[in-house]
Amino acid sequence: FLKYCHPKLKWNQFNPFREWIEVGASDDRKEVRYRDVSAADIPTINVWANQDTTITDKKYRHRNAVPFFQAHMHQRHLILDRKS
Repeated sequence: FLKYCHPKLKWNQFNPFREWIEVGASDDRKEVRYRDVSAADIPTINVWANQDTTITDKKYRHRNAVPFFQAHMHQRHLILDRKS
């Protein structure tokens, strides 16, 4: 887990005097240091990143889903007698 996450997270090694960030309009991006970011540049910071999705349902019992017999075990089958 640490080998996978450590390169992606910079919270433990972040130094604003060494790190660079891209700011500006989408057609005119420029790299500046974190210490030089102005208040006008903050809305233009791109914080989007790819999301890695790993599906491992096969290794769990019942493929990580609630089985039918457990989901409907306590269901009451009521017969309502409707007389008009």
